[in-house]
Amino acid sequence: MEKSAWRKRLKARRRALSPSQRQRIARALPTRFAQQARAGKARRVGLFWPMPDEIDPRPLLQALVQRGVACYLPALPLHGRRLWFTRCDARSRWYHNRYQIPECRHPDRRRAEKLDLLLLPLVGVDRQGYRLGMGGGFYDATLASLRGRRAAGPWLVGLAYACQQVEALPVDSWDIRLDALLTEQGWQRFPAR
Repeated sequence: MEKSAWRKRLKARRRALSPSQRQRIARALPTRFAQQARAGKARRVGLFWPMPDEIDPRPLLQALVQRGVACYLPALPLHGRRLWFTRCDARSRWYHNRYQIPECRHPDRRRAEKLDLLLLPLVGVDRQGYRLGMGGGFYDATLASLRGRRAAGPWLVGLAYACQQVEALPVDSWDIRLDALLTEQGWQRFPAR
C-alpha cells in the first residue's frame, strides 16, 4: 500500500476516537511521559500544536513548563522546509502561521539538533519506528540535518494514539527512524540503529 493510502486509513482510525477518549488520553500524557526516565531528564523539549484529530500534547506542555522544562514549538521558516523551534512560555507572543496553525514568537529560537527530546506528530508509525507524517515534508527536512549524527541530536519520540501503529509502512531513503513512541498505552522503545 502506498503512503497516501496509509494516510487515509490511519486518519480514519484517529477520527474514530470520541472527543471524550481524546481528552482523557491528553490529560494522561503528563503521567505517561514521566514514566520514562530519559524523558524526565530532558531539559529542552520540542512539542507541537495539534492538528484536528491529532493527539493533544498541550496538557503535557503545561505540565513541563510548570516543572521548569524549556518547551519549544515548531515555527515555519520563511523559505524552505526546515523548522525552527521557538520557546513557549509566559513571554511568548502568539500568532497564526500561513496554515493557520498557532506559533509563538520568543527570543529563544533553536534548531531541532539543539533540543534534548523532540516529540513528533504523526499519522502512523510501524514496529521498526518509521514515522508516516502528513506529507508536507517539514519534519523530513528538519530531521535530515541529523542524518549521520544521531548520537548528537535529540531523542526522537513519536506521540500518537495506539491505533496509529501498524506492522510495516513504506519507507523512503530520507526517512529517519524514531527512537521511541509514546501512546496512551505507554512507552515503546525501538531497536537501535
